[in-house]
Amino acid sequence: MMVSSVFLILATSPQAGAIISFAGGGHGTPAEYGHVAFVEKLYPNGSFLISETNYNGNPNYTFRKLSGVDSNLSFAYTTK
Repeated sequence: MMVSSVFLILATSPQAGAIISFAGGGHGTPAEYGHVAFVEKLYPNGSFLISETNYNGNPNYTFRKLSGVDSNLSFAYTTK
């Protein structure tokens, strides 16, 4: 049986496929919870596309473009 190691990288910049975490109260999220989403695509101007559900109570799966990174955002992705 072979076991592979997977490492979680925490970062302050987006990468396609990363999980994005919004600090509570940042970007219109509830102060007590925050929010998480996925980074779908990066653009040359520093903006990026995310996919998410339940943002502001919307139960649908939606996409949103963020203009850039700020102190309310953090990112996590895996590497082998």
